[in-house]
Amino acid sequence: MAEQFVHHLPNKQEADIPKGKLFECRIIDQEMVLPHIRRLILDAQELAQKCIPGQFVHVLCNKFRQFYDPLLRRPFSIHFADPEAGHVSILFDIRGRGTKMLADKTIGDMIDLIGPLGHGFAIPDSWSGSFLLVGGGMGIAPLYFLLRTLEKRFGKEKIKFLLGVKTSNMILYRDQFEKCCSEYLVSTEDGSYGYQGMVTDLLKERVETLDNKLGCLVYACGPMQMLKEVAKICHHHNLNCQISVETKMACGVGACMSCVIKVHDTNLEYRYARACVEGPVFDSNKIKWE
Repeated sequence: MAEQFVHHLPNKQEADIPKGKLFECRIIDQEMVLPHIRRLILDAQELAQKCIPGQFVHVLCNKFRQFYDPLLRRPFSIHFADPEAGHVSILFDIRGRGTKMLADKTIGDMIDLIGPLGHGFAIPDSWSGSFLLVGGGMGIAPLYFLLRTLEKRFGKEKIKFLLGVKTSNMILYRDQFEKCCSEYLVSTEDGSYGYQGMVTDLLKERVETLDNKLGCLVYACGPMQMLKEVAKICHHHNLNCQISVETKMACGVGACMSCVIKVHDTNLEYRYARACVEGPVFDSNKIKWE
């Protein structure tokens, strides 16, 4: 019989919510992955010891280290953390003024961040089944840290990775992902590489071939519409599924309520959960999808 794995939705007790800590970190590497995508590797000894896959950092993206322009920090998933080297990396898309400022920073610059924040992916201590990771676009950012952690703990043979992108030139770090899992499949919307179509269509096909559906844990990150479909597929097949939502987080500590999502509640039809402190990772069945 397959193991029972229950990922409880974090409750509302403030004592359970990680507070994070303010750090100043030196940039030790800056890579232009694509013209609009950057990866920063930071010297962050203490942070690297504390963070888990799925958590995020809140970064001050200013140009001259002043604290009002831009006023709000930007949330970034922790792409990878190496406790032995004391390094933490973030991977981000340049979408606006703040991320443009961050992209302009170079090796040796210092950045101000708060972390680790939020609840990450729940990973079992032992598991005889398999793991299926589903990433859409920049949703791969937190999944790489998760992939490396799962590989280290359970071995690559248990892990499959599905990636969905619009076109082939959006496939990032293919070699790095591919060597950490037993099966790495890509879907492109324009059919320029791999499976032609949406990654959720690919997921449906792969789920049908699973020998032990109840023994499969699914982890996903990507656009909300993709996550909704992943949750629907997993619910239909009674699969355990955890998703990391991408929402706007202005404060990162649960004060401004800008990142709320609807979740089921035992006493109410629904309640609002702050993704920055009660997420960003949720049990897919706990979210009230609309």
